[in-house]
Amino acid sequence: IHWFIKYALNEYFIFGLFYGMVIVFSLYNLLMFFAIRQRQYLYYVLYNLSIALYEMSSDGIAFQYLWAATPFWNYYGFGIALFLSSLFGLLFTLNFLFVRSKAPRLYRLIIVVIILRVIFFVLCLFFNELFSYKLVELIPLLVAYGTGIYILKNRFRPARFFVIGYSFLVIGFLMK
Repeated sequence: IHWFIKYALNEYFIFGLFYGMVIVFSLYNLLMFFAIRQRQYLYYVLYNLSIALYEMSSDGIAFQYLWAATPFWNYYGFGIALFLSSLFGLLFTLNFLFVRSKAPRLYRLIIVVIILRVIFFVLCLFFNELFSYKLVELIPLLVAYGTGIYILKNRFRPARFFVIGYSFLVIGFLMK
């Protein structure tokens, strides 16, 4: 019993740290959006919240606190969150890196990937078992990462932060 209580307290402490950081990052970027009115801040907030929803769906926190009365959402929660994280991640990439002007071909590629991801999401809504194909998320992740590397090579200095951040995302995705 003592081991379980210690484990549960540690786990909820770590959850609190993680979700607290997501909320702080989201609030900060939301304030930046209201102050500067640049869409990439809003897309980053929505991306962070999508990742938080995915993590909450995966570890059971969402069922426990968000939709305890409607377990129906357990079938869709993580899939919706993954879709939203891919969508907002790609929209953030387009806006933060100014892809339309700096790499028009990559811009078109990202638009195609967004359209294909939307189609796959709609199919997942009708065939729930497709939600289990999480490896599909590697495609938008690698497209965004590759776009960042390409634009960094063309000497757009802010892209270095993007590439560093996405390097950690790719490593985390591959490890998980």
